Amino acid sequence: MTDIVQPSRRAVAEPLVKAAKPDEVVAWFCTNCGTVYKTKEEAERCTVKRGDIPSECCTEWSCEECGAPSFSVYQRYCHGCMNTRRAKREQESLAKAEKVIEAKDYPEDQGVVYDGKFYCSIEGFVEHCEDEGIEVPARVWATTPSKFALNADEILDYAWECFLDGCDELDMSNIEVADEFRAAVKSFNEQQKATMYWECGTAVDLTT
Repeated sequence: MTDIVQPSRRAVAEPLVKAAKPDEVVAWFCTNCGTVYKTKEEAERCTVKRGDIPSECCTEWSCEECGAPSFSVYQRYCHGCMNTRRAKREQESLAKAEKVIEAKDYPEDQGVVYDGKFYCSIEGFVEHCEDEGIEVPARVWATTPSKFALNADEILDYAWECFLDGCDELDMSNIEVADEFRAAVKSFNEQQKATMYWECGTAVDLTT
């Protein structure tokens, strides 16, 4: 039985060019499966993952760090390694925080942020780490409270602008009892309880 000879390739990746502009590369394609990629590096990685087997689809990927399965050429690391790398970057950013407060000085009922996710308290964050089997990091981001409130001057400015509709013959001194309106808005704001917590540039040290 005659052995099947696989065709050879000039390179693992070839450029795609415009017919009218042969020197202008618009994309790269894998010479193994034909998949088109934005960069030469991605196209080369596509073929290398499956070796020199023409016509076989390059769809099986592995993590470049631990070798575990990943999902596509665009995902270089498995979920576990991506989480580890992301946590490292987060801790590097937290280490550069200009202001750091100790956990014992942080309000118990105030939320914290880690890796872009909000947690209602330090205790809640620690419990989450324990439930997920994640090592509690040295630092997290503090948050600053922001209560729902109205801005009386912004309301007056907008309402007055809409009222004038382009006319500039009157100014806001023509508005009557504006100070009373501001006082009413101030009283309204003081009675509001709805609060949001936003990440700030302060880090909370959980090791103390």
